[in-house]
Amino acid sequence: VSQLLDPATPQGMAFTWLNDDIGTDPCSSMAIDQRYALAVLYYATNGTFWEEQTDWLSSSSECSWLNVSCTNETVFGVELVENNLIGTLQSEMRVFSELEELALNRNQLQGSLLTELKLLPALNVLEIESNALTGNPWPTLTKIPSLTILKISHNDFSGEIPAGIVSLVNIQDLRVSDNMFSGELPSILGTMTQLETLFVNGNSFSGALPKELGDVNLKDFKANSNQFEGPIPEELFRNTGLSILRLDNNQFSGQLNAAVGDLVDLVDLGVGGNNLTGNLPFTIFGLNKLETLALNDNSFRGQLRDAFDFFGGLESIDVRNNELTGLLPASLFDVPTLRFAYFSNNTFVGAIPPNYASPPLLHGLYLDGNGIGGTVPPINVNQLGNLMEFLLQDNEIGGIMPDSLCELTEDALGILWADCAPPDSEIQCDCCTQCS
Repeated sequence: VSQLLDPATPQGMAFTWLNDDIGTDPCSSMAIDQRYALAVLYYATNGTFWEEQTDWLSSSSECSWLNVSCTNETVFGVELVENNLIGTLQSEMRVFSELEELALNRNQLQGSLLTELKLLPALNVLEIESNALTGNPWPTLTKIPSLTILKISHNDFSGEIPAGIVSLVNIQDLRVSDNMFSGELPSILGTMTQLETLFVNGNSFSGALPKELGDVNLKDFKANSNQFEGPIPEELFRNTGLSILRLDNNQFSGQLNAAVGDLVDLVDLGVGGNNLTGNLPFTIFGLNKLETLALNDNSFRGQLRDAFDFFGGLESIDVRNNELTGLLPASLFDVPTLRFAYFSNNTFVGAIPPNYASPPLLHGLYLDGNGIGGTVPPINVNQLGNLMEFLLQDNEIGGIMPDSLCELTEDALGILWADCAPPDSEIQCDCCTQCS
């Protein structure tokens, strides 16, 4: 009652507005409850400064207010994404007994997760990514078994994912990226067979990746940028429907299992920035749906197979900072979608493939820090028109930089780096932007 009578509180402001509102039906308690709760949301999140506020606090039905959805005049959805909401959610949210979807992504919401959310028995979708929410959200979230989609990434949440997460029996899409969560992933995640998308990247999770994740039917899995260690469990590759698998920037060790080749629908594979060793499994070259392949910053050795003939959509390959040797794969440069190719700091030898200028979309080619020799092949008119960076330094490349390549520095090519520094220059290059 004190909040209602205090005109400085969101409740007081909403109560004052409700008393003066000609659109409120005093005979409908449901309408009064949800209309009042929406008004509290407006005042508690600085509604005057929202990006859009069409019809909010107007005399029209609250079901006509911007991004408020109703069935039979009862609110079932509130979507105020990227709308400059600043403040905290209030306990009045509990009146939305039929609320199925609450989407408040990309705002400036603060404080801990509203505990009253667990009183919403119909809530299927909760999206509150990219705010400034804090604290441990799991005591509340594990009490909402109706959830099918839960997105809480890009906040400042902390704590460990509890075994009680198994209560979310209907969850299909779980995203907790870029928070401050820690501890080990509970193995009980492997029993959540409805789960298709799991993003836990950008936290401080540690320990081994649970092999039980192989019992789920994951389509997209991101666990990059954590502190996971030990081998990548072979069981993980039983998720043969995966299209995204990101494990980069952890502390995984051992070899990359050949079973990775069973993931024939992969579009994005990242295992860079770990402690992986051994030869690359030949099965990886059967993953010809890949658009991004990141193997960088490990200790992979052996040759990179010249087996990219059927990679029709590859846009980026990154194998830099390994121990790979042999020739550069010429078939890679016949992939028409290739934009970035990182080969830096390995022990590749031989000459630059003569077809290196074939990819029409190539933006960056990084060959520095190898044992590549020969000369730089000239290019044809209209080739490499999108090239912005070409690094050739710390190799054994000699001769003269072709005029056809130098002409690119007058257009998009902003970095052309070679071993052209006197007095011991390997290559003559008057157009290079940087010489070693």
